Amino acid sequence: MGGCQRGVARSPACGLPVSFCSLRNDRTALPETMHGVQLVSHGGANKRAYREYLPRPQRGIGEVLFWVAAAGVNKKGISWYSKSVSEDTETGGATTMTAFGSGSTFHKSLNAPLNRPREVAIKQARIRRRHHLWVVILEASKGSLIMSGYTPGFGFPQDVIFDDERARRALSNKWFFVGTRGDVPEPRNYFNFQLFEDQYFLLHGTDGVIRCMVNRCMHQSARLLKQDTGKCAASIICPNHQWAYTLNDGKLRNAPGFGSEFPSSAEGATRGLQQIPVAEVSGMIFACLSDDLDYSDMENIANIIAPYTDPFAFEKGGYKLAHHHREVIDANWLMVMINNRECCHCTNNHKGLTKLFDPSSFNGAETPAYTALFDRAVQRWEGLGLAWEEKAFTLNDSARVARYPMYENYKSITFDGEPASKKLIGPFADYDSSTLSMWFNPNAWIHFTSDHIATNWVLPLGPEKCALYSSWIVRDDAVEGKDYDVEHLTDVWKVTNAEDVGLCMSMTSGAKSAHYRPGPFAPDEQHCKQFCDWYMRHSAF
Repeated sequence: MGGCQRGVARSPACGLPVSFCSLRNDRTALPETMHGVQLVSHGGANKRAYREYLPRPQRGIGEVLFWVAAAGVNKKGISWYSKSVSEDTETGGATTMTAFGSGSTFHKSLNAPLNRPREVAIKQARIRRRHHLWVVILEASKGSLIMSGYTPGFGFPQDVIFDDERARRALSNKWFFVGTRGDVPEPRNYFNFQLFEDQYFLLHGTDGVIRCMVNRCMHQSARLLKQDTGKCAASIICPNHQWAYTLNDGKLRNAPGFGSEFPSSAEGATRGLQQIPVAEVSGMIFACLSDDLDYSDMENIANIIAPYTDPFAFEKGGYKLAHHHREVIDANWLMVMINNRECCHCTNNHKGLTKLFDPSSFNGAETPAYTALFDRAVQRWEGLGLAWEEKAFTLNDSARVARYPMYENYKSITFDGEPASKKLIGPFADYDSSTLSMWFNPNAWIHFTSDHIATNWVLPLGPEKCALYSSWIVRDDAVEGKDYDVEHLTDVWKVTNAEDVGLCMSMTSGAKSAHYRPGPFAPDEQHCKQFCDWYMRHSAF
């Protein structure tokens, strides 16, 4: 797999990371963002502006014009800054601009919600000359990001919560969860999902590879696959004009009305289905919106969770989708994630769930009763050779994994404590009162038990709307009505999620208030703080 470490499968659509593009005195595009600071314009012999519609002053002799802006915010009302440089700077040389050297900071109020100042700490600004073209390269100090008034230990500022562009940056900079091999267990199975205005589908190819394609015909943009889940025919066929695409690579196969030679023509070759890259880790599928891919996160996460997930062999198959549920909710997706990252609300709001679990388990807190319950469970897990120690965003800031005990009279995550399925999975020869739980930033929480797997994840559709996805996966030879009952299997998380939806809608409504102020996190809300820090860090550049 071309340098991949353990357990990471890459989709063929993925490109290799690209190097910093060369800057030449021609029409080659400059990179739009560099290290958290946006290069918007530049001077030079030909006086080209990167963004021609932006007003700019005349460049003086020996000057390079540039400005800095928080990426994704309203760019009006930002001033130009200039710095004179010597004309005898050697071609290709670099000069550190002492005015913006290490430790220097810009404070500039922008025309953004609440007029909060943005702050960018510049580590180094370099002037490069390329074929008589002067270019400014700005480099932000690591950790000195555009924080938009954010204070660690508190919730998000109001403008961050409802900033779709910031969310798009986070989903381009980092991988996000979009399903599992259990959602598409057999060749030709597909699974639809939506992110903002775009629809995508996972497709299990006849070659065994799971890909992610844009659910849009390349003829007149009709949606190709309309059901949430299903099975494709031998080709992907648009219901509008019957354009047909191959399953394994999305190439155009047939275009009625265009002639038999069109699919193999130069234009036809550009009309294959668009894809976004995916990576499979222990049977779980992650996608990324970026073309400049970094697999190191996925490789690192694969190594972290492998001792816990390997006994289930999820990536090798042997599982099926017992039930899938999704709903569009009138809540901001960040509010959903903050709600998920703590269980301080559980005692009062999840009466059913707290019959199965001690709330301390999800918060990382401790009580004498929970400590005793946990110690007994550890003896049992170690006797079974199961990894159990918690890794809570320390080895990788996108992943937390831990094994938690249920109360000892519960065999699975069901309200009556009875098995959810008669078919055991993974390493278990008997039911175990526990769950192997994983939380992935920015959008998912997963639970493996001894008889089924439950996945939950959220994706933004807009500033006040998101989609919540839940899947229940069982062994592939389990028979509905005989080995499991769908209502009994799904009841706990359907009820719990519905209770949380009400809370998240209320939180979203309150966050829109003119009186909104970010609130502080309690010690047992430590994972909320971690999520907010993560999001601010990875959405700022």
